[in-house]
This record gives sequence, C-alpha cells and structure tokens, in this order.
Amino acid sequence: MTKINRNFVIKFGRWSDLLFEIVLTLFFMYSFFYQYSYAPITGAFPVFGILIFILSFSRMRRSVKYYYQLIPLFLFAIYITVVSVLVPYDRSISVSLLINHFEYLLPVIGIFTYCDGKLEKLKVVFFGIWLSVSLLAIHSVFRGTVSLSGAISVGTTNMLNTNTLSSFLTIGLVSSLYLLLYFTPSWWLKTIVVVSIGIQLVSQINTASRRGIIVFVFILLSSVFVIVRDRLKHSFFKKFLVFILVLILIAWIYSWLVDNADTLVVFKRFRNSGYLGDVLRKQYQNAAVQLFLESPIFGQGLGAVQKYVGMYSHSMYYELLACTGLLGTILLLGVILLCNLKWFYIYSKRLKEINLSHSIGCLLACILVVSIFLGGVAVVYIYDMYFYIMIAILLSYKKTIIDYSTNLLLIESINEVENDDIEE
Repeated sequence: MTKINRNFVIKFGRWSDLLFEIVLTLFFMYSFFYQYSYAPITGAFPVFGILIFILSFSRMRRSVKYYYQLIPLFLFAIYITVVSVLVPYDRSISVSLLINHFEYLLPVIGIFTYCDGKLEKLKVVFFGIWLSVSLLAIHSVFRGTVSLSGAISVGTTNMLNTNTLSSFLTIGLVSSLYLLLYFTPSWWLKTIVVVSIGIQLVSQINTASRRGIIVFVFILLSSVFVIVRDRLKHSFFKKFLVFILVLILIAWIYSWLVDNADTLVVFKRFRNSGYLGDVLRKQYQNAAVQLFLESPIFGQGLGAVQKYVGMYSHSMYYELLACTGLLGTILLLGVILLCNLKWFYIYSKRLKEINLSHSIGCLLACILVVSIFLGGVAVVYIYDMYFYIMIAILLSYKKTIIDYSTNLLLIESINEVENDDIEE
C-alpha cells in the first residue's frame, strides 16, 4: 500500500468513526429522550436503522471469529424466527414482533461494530446513553406527567410507560458508573456524573416501579461496594470513611422517604397487596403456564400470551417459556446471559492484579447481568429495544476485555522471546 493510499484509509477511517459517533449519539438522544420529552418524529427510526446498517456494513469483516460474541444472539433470532413462522399460536402477531426483534438487532450490530473492542469508543457509547437518560431524568423530575396511577412519567403526545422509563434509568445508571470508572478528566466532570445519578434516583422513585427501584438500588449499592473495595483496598481509612459517608447518605434518604411515605406512590404500591395490576399479572402468568404446557419444548411463538389473554405476561421468565419454550429460554438465559456472567466473573479475578479498572469493569458487567435476571421477574424485556442495547454493551465490553487480554499475552510472548535472545 502506497503512502497516499495509507493516508486516505486513515482519514476515511477517522471520518467514518466521527459519523458513526454522531449517528449513535443522535440515536440514543432520540430513543431515550427526545421522542418522549417532546414529540416523535415520523420516520426517525427507519432513518437511524438505515444509517446504522450502512455504517456497520461498511466495516463488515470477513472473519466469522470477529462476530463470535454475537453468534448466540443470532442463533436466538434464528430460533424464534423458526418457531414464530412455522408453529405460532398466532402468525400475524408473531411475525410483527419478529420484525421488531430484527430491528432491535441493528443497534446491537452497530454498537458492537463501532466499538470494535476499543475502550475509547465504548466510552463514547456510555457517554451518549448517559447524556440522553440524564436529560430524560431531569425532564421527568421537573416537567414530568402524572399518570393514572399517580406515578410520574414523561411525555404528552407519546407517553412513556413507567416500567420502560425505570429500565431506561437502569441503563443510564450503568453507563454513569462506567464513566466514573474510566473517566479520567477533572473532578468537576465526575461530580456532574454523580449529581446525574442522584437525579436518576429521584426520577426512579417518582416513577414508582417497585421492580425498578429495587434493581436501581441493587446496582448502585453493589457497584459502590465493588469500586470502593478494590480502588481503596490499600487505604483502610479512606475505605472506612467512604463506607461511613454512604451509610449516612442511605440513612438520610431512608429518613426522607419515611417522612414522605404518604405522598410517594412507590410506597403505596409496596404496601398495597391487593393492587389491581398484581391481580391481573397473575392471570396473565397463569395463561403463560397453560401455553407452555401445551408446547414445552419449542413454545408458541412471540406474542402468544398477548394473543391468548390480551396482555403479555409481565415477566421475562413466563414469556420466554410460553413463547420460546425450554430451548429458547435456555438459549437466552443460559447461553447469552448466564455464560457471560460466568465469563466476566472469571476475568475479573484474572485481571485483578494486572488492570484494576478492567477487573472492576468486569464486576460491573456481572452486576448488570444479575440485575437483568432480577428485573426479569416483573419485566418481559424481549420485546423492547433497550434490552438489546444492554446486551450490546455487555458484548462490546467483553470484546474489549478479550482484545486487551490477547494483546497482553502477545506482549508477554514478545518479551519472553526478546529475553531469550538476549540470554543467547
């Protein structure tokens, strides 16, 4: 390759990266913030889908190994396609949801292809998600719309479901924590991120999702514990001081919540065992069990519960069993989630003495996976785009760790060869 051609390739790559960054950031801003806080734009998602597809296709690699991390997700897509087309409970609704599923895979491929195992690019993705969700949280806190249940949501022309809003806030929290882990600039920038987490927490409380607040607090406390424990492991005094401050903060928040318990919808939902939504969910889930028993291996196709009883089951586990059977449930929960949980945990141990930030990052990924399992008790997930963005974050970060570890082994082998040559 001549010097001129090489320079052209480098410049083209830089412009391509910049364009990809702009498209993904705008996609996050529209998906998580603009369409709900203001108004949806007709044709916005098809345009974003086309742009992401073109940019991803322009970077397509011939090596199947490059896409190895995505293979289980592709297999799940192929499996639910076969079930939803060949043996569905209702073909029309199954195909409709199947089309949505393939649309949701585009951002996954786009994020994975753009990041390309590089931490700096992954930080751009985290920043885009953090910014858009933080703006959504601010809008929810200061200009939120009171729903019929009394919970505060976002939107007038395009009302955001409170369960979905709580899930958006979960992704925003995870992105905030990764930015704090890898954000090296001045403390005032980190302070902005910390303040945004506080706003996200207030928004989560106002959203009044019991599952949402439990998952949010679980991620926040477990992540703080992991970061403080490992970052300050050589300073007992600092670690003790941080934990004391966290306990004081928790006590203050608890006291504030107790004082305002009568005005907070989330407390009413926790106390009210006869909540109508809970009664209805049991009916939906009983219907899901019946559909599962009729076809336990392959399931009845996407949307079967909704067609059978008029509403999805409000649980990832019931929905997967009824719609995808045991095979689909094992593929998603076992291969895509559980195997990655184990992988990240193992690598957190391997990298602890080599790269502390990556070791903590792997534990944060474990926390994210556990939170998906925890949240799946009350949320279907598989019909929503944000779930696949969470998967994209996991798989992109996994490739980052793999590439880092591979390069580390390569450097060690080169050093060993050089040392052997010197000795000779």
